[in-house]
Amino acid sequence: MPRIEKKLNEAGAIYWVDHQEKRHYKGVVGAMAWPGADPGFIVVLGSDVADDPVLMARPIYLLAEAEEPTVDALVRRALDFQKELEPDTWHGDMDNRPALELFLQTTHKPGRPPLNLMRPPGGREPDSFRFCINTLLPLLAPERKLLFFGDRSRLPTYLSAAPTDLMAGSASQFPPIAALAFGVAALSIWGETKTDELPRRAVPHRIF
Repeated sequence: MPRIEKKLNEAGAIYWVDHQEKRHYKGVVGAMAWPGADPGFIVVLGSDVADDPVLMARPIYLLAEAEEPTVDALVRRALDFQKELEPDTWHGDMDNRPALELFLQTTHKPGRPPLNLMRPPGGREPDSFRFCINTLLPLLAPERKLLFFGDRSRLPTYLSAAPTDLMAGSASQFPPIAALAFGVAALSIWGETKTDELPRRAVPHRIF
């Protein structure tokens, strides 16, 4: 059994069951930032089905992360995460043509699960990076903590070492932060749903 299963509730809405963490997610997405001068980075994130009762917004949890030196290694790790965590979509820079060609070469092989790669919110690079960073930063504020990494993540270290003018940068300069921001923005901007669509009781079959 994979760690996370995608299911339907009685209303026909999709949700995810995390057997390891005993949580239900309204959305699960992956995001990646291509390697260049620095290694690439990949994350999978899940947004809770329920709002935080005080902040009135859904907490977002880091489910997996990896750092890889090549596009091929990064995509292979994404394929592993796809099988284990079943993210609905993946988000990354679609304008890096060499990286995108390697992505397609690695994924379009018999027997491999499809990776639905999309642009993150905010348009093309570097606009998407800046837009997504602007979405990410408020979720890290101590008074509005909605993003949770777990004890083993390296992302808090990358975030604490980031310059104060991060908004002036690009995804290629900060791959770990870019991958995180792409995924957080995708869940925050595109992951909203109505309260009456939240899971009540699992339909006893998986969907693919």
